[in-house]
Amino acid sequence: MLRDYEIVRKPNIFFAVIKLLASGLALYCIVLLVPTIVEVAEATRVVEEDSVKIRVIANSNTDKDQQIKQEVAESLNSLEPILMQYERNEIKDSDVYNEVSSLVEKDYPQLDVSVSIGDNLIPPKLYLNSFYPQDSYNSIVLKIGNGRGDNFFCSIFPSICKEPEEEEEQEEEEVRFVLWDWFKGLWS
Repeated sequence: MLRDYEIVRKPNIFFAVIKLLASGLALYCIVLLVPTIVEVAEATRVVEEDSVKIRVIANSNTDKDQQIKQEVAESLNSLEPILMQYERNEIKDSDVYNEVSSLVEKDYPQLDVSVSIGDNLIPPKLYLNSFYPQDSYNSIVLKIGNGRGDNFFCSIFPSICKEPEEEEEQEEEEVRFVLWDWFKGLWS
């Protein structure tokens, strides 16, 4: 049988103090940042819930119908000033309905498009970095034909209906961590 040997470690006070200071600094940063992050998230959510949603539903999932849906969604960009006024409650539902209907009739007379403005049932949707649960939202819904295809969805903020891929490409920025930069600066 082997004898038990006593393991003796010399305490290194310097590393213990550094660990204590780093832990304290991390805890301090968390305590300071968490309320700010929660506040910003809540403010963003309120804006998202109050914003007008736009939904264009294709007739079917065929390539042709999906292309028509995209064209109709892109044509709504010409109504940006009117839609922004609608979002700010400066004009009535009937005025927006007339503008959207006349745009559709003028640009797509061959299509059977029904327009609905007001509270409409929107299925659950992940758009950009926000999840919208299924609910009735203040929205503009354009249903092409039978409306059995995938839908186009956007939420109006500063600009109308940009594709998520376009916005993500524009927003690519280098992410930097202040603590990591500070720590690297100590050793360089």
